[in-house]
Parts: sequence; C-alpha cells; structure tokens
Amino acid sequence: MRLDTGLSHAVEALTREGFVAVSVDVVSAQAAWAGEPDSGRGYSQLIDAHLGLLADLNRGVMHGLRIPGVKGRIDTGRVGLVGHSRGGGYVLSGAAAARPGLFAVVAVEPELSDTAAHTVPVLTIRGTCDEDTGPAAGQDWMKELAMSHSTRVAVDAVLAGGGHAMLNTNLDPALAAAAQACPGGAVADPAAARDQVGQLGAAFMAQALRKATHYTLPTVDGQITGRNLVENGPAATFRPAGGAGYTDPLAIRTTTSGNRLLPAVPKGLKINRTGDMGAVEGGPPT
Repeated sequence: MRLDTGLSHAVEALTREGFVAVSVDVVSAQAAWAGEPDSGRGYSQLIDAHLGLLADLNRGVMHGLRIPGVKGRIDTGRVGLVGHSRGGGYVLSGAAAARPGLFAVVAVEPELSDTAAHTVPVLTIRGTCDEDTGPAAGQDWMKELAMSHSTRVAVDAVLAGGGHAMLNTNLDPALAAAAQACPGGAVADPAAARDQVGQLGAAFMAQALRKATHYTLPTVDGQITGRNLVENGPAATFRPAGGAGYTDPLAIRTTTSGNRLLPAVPKGLKINRTGDMGAVEGGPPT
C-alpha cells in the first residue's frame, strides 16, 4: 500500500510555501522480518536516497525524469521533516535530530520509540479522537523537551475531533473507531482535518525556516488549539484561516523514469534472486 501518496495534502501545503516537498514511501522499511534494517535506519537511508536524487535534479542530472525548470532551484542543505504515526515518531528520534541541515520537524500523532533532545523548532499535532496512538500522543515527551530548553520552540497542538487513520487518504477514515476513542466528542470531517494539518505544518515550517520570533499559525474553523511549551520561548498564537483544500492524489499528474537508482552490490555478497528462502545455503537469503 502506497501510504506516501495519501499524504498529498501535506505535500501540497508545503509547496504553497515554496518548499520542495517529497512524500517518501517508507512501508518497505517496516519489513524487519524480511531482512530489512530497523525502521529508523531504513527511514534515514530512504531520506538520504531522495535527497541525493534532489541534489542531482538541482545539477540538471534528470535520471530520465521530465521536470522542467527544476535545475538550480533545490536547496538540499536545509531539510525539514514531517511525519505521521511511525513517521512522526521517527522525526522526533535521535537519527532525525542528527541530520545535517535540519531546521524543523513536525510530528503528527506520533508513535514514539526513540526520542532525542532536538535543538530545532518542533511541532506536534495530536487528535482528540485518535483511535491508534491516543489523544495524548507525544504530549509528555514534548513537556520534557520544553523543560530541557534544548530548543526554544516546542509547540503542542491539539486537533479537535482528529482521528488517526483519517489523516491518510489511502487508509479507511475509521470514523466509527475514532468516535469510540472519544465518547461524546464530535469526530472531525477527514478532509477538513487533513487540510488543517497540511496548513498548520506548512506554516510552522515556513516560520521556523525564517527563524521567526513569534509564530502565527492557522486554525481552520477552530479545529486547532495549542501553545509553545517552552517558558520564555517565542509565543505561538493561532489566527482564523479558511479552508485551502488539496488535490486528490489520484488526480495528480506524474512523471516516471525507467531508471533505478540502486547502490552497487557489495563484493562477495550472495544475492538470492529466486524468492526461495532456502535457495541460499545455510538458510534465509543473505
């Protein structure tokens, strides 16, 4: 399942702010049972690969892709990371914090595992009807981050009625599960929630890149509330904003390439190309 295309709302909102935005297919990084690296390492490698491709495009090396006007317009020296669920947990991790050029991270309903004392601005968004990671996802860690004063910006934002699955268009909105997660609470419209998350994340990224001394962030129909948890840090206030909408990922024009950007096979490594788990002597494929 291509979960990356289901986050087109975040990508489109970022492009409106002038960012080059890429949604990375990280599902393969979860397949630890198949011999893939741990997910954190896998995510880092996938991001490295995409940054390498973007750097090539900036130099005019197109790898068969048809993207007019891209040469000289991509700055891979400054990187912001946005993640939802496990991806949200990753952007809060030590592996993400160590990335060169990192200027901000946005974690949406994060599933936490490894975390780090980030030194860049951090935004977390948690849904009050989150049926998976829960309505307090990341809240305690954000309080710890704020108390550490390693960063001056640790904005904890709450999405009223936000469920977990509804924030990815390729997942079942799971409205019944979201309603069960907050008895008596109104569940948000999935499209409205996605638009809100996209706008909020993009505005935060843009202001973090400019090193804003005051964050003015959009709340669409009052869906979002929150504040900077860092005492004496830059204030974060929310202004009313209208819906911006986004394009259904199935309607987005795509450009493809026949090239496969793969690393060279290490010398001496035995590769099983048959799919037969017993094809390599001694057990599973190397």
